[in-house]
Amino acid sequence: MATKKKHTRKSEKLYRSLTFESSLFNGEFTLPDMKQAPNHVIAAMERMDLDALAEWCISAGASKEDTEIFWEMDPEETRTFIEEWSHGTVGKF
Repeated sequence: MATKKKHTRKSEKLYRSLTFESSLFNGEFTLPDMKQAPNHVIAAMERMDLDALAEWCISAGASKEDTEIFWEMDPEETRTFIEEWSHGTVGKF
């Protein structure tokens, strides 16, 4: 039987952060740049799987407090929030 290969990154993936204000909530949010989201997170978002989105955000360096808001929104608000998120100011975690 053949041995399974496991491919691993040569170095840890570093994510850009985006800081933005939402028209829906008070205060600033700092979340990872969605342009760097892994494909499994994008697929999960299409299914509105907010657990996968929050787990990725936290693993990329976001605070738990900034991700807890995901469960407070309805689908229309989520689309607005993500659009505002995509126009945030670039930084680093």
